[in-house]
Amino acid sequence: MTTSSPLDAVRSALAEAGVDPSDVGIVLTPEDVGRYNESDTWILTSGEGQRWLVGGVERNQLALYDDYETLGLAANALHHLLTRPVEKLDLGPADAKAAYAAAAALTERIRAAWEPEHAGPVPVVLQPGDMIDVFGHESAQGTFVFGTPLDQRSLAPTEIMLAYHVYRVRNPIDRNVIAGPVVPWFGQPGGGIKIKLPRSARWLYDAGYLDEIGSLPSTQ
Repeated sequence: MTTSSPLDAVRSALAEAGVDPSDVGIVLTPEDVGRYNESDTWILTSGEGQRWLVGGVERNQLALYDDYETLGLAANALHHLLTRPVEKLDLGPADAKAAYAAAAALTERIRAAWEPEHAGPVPVVLQPGDMIDVFGHESAQGTFVFGTPLDQRSLAPTEIMLAYHVYRVRNPIDRNVIAGPVVPWFGQPGGGIKIKLPRSARWLYDAGYLDEIGSLPSTQ
């Protein structure tokens, strides 16, 4: 008589949900997710209280999409993420011009909130039309004001090689959004604005808070 391992049980649940286990990063403990750093792979791992976590990896940490009571529910979520990709919007010249203007306005709004009274991060509300972007996994929470120059982001050299995503806010995101200045790092001056979302970008897309932009002509 053979006894199945925890890994076998996970693979079986994924297969039952219609997911090829080789398409998922299976990590039995969240502390080991770092091996998928700077990857576009979706991760499945166990959490506290026998819950299951689905997400990506952002700077060697799990970037949570959501957590689930059962392995089956987590497997179904991965099926959704892998088989229903984001439908991106292509903007024309007029909408692109509005997008660049919205990014400039968001920068001014955030800077007004922290200068001169605040030197660090402050809570902000993202309004419809606000523009943000990120280099990395679509489960990322750490975003920037759209169009922030690379040297103002203080990214690791390898991070700028990751997938680039641009998002436009569809519905207000008014809770647990934090924005703050980027500090100098990796030989870069920083000074841009980093915005930490309350949930992953993909979760906010699925929930109707964000649209992802595909093509966007330059107006500059």
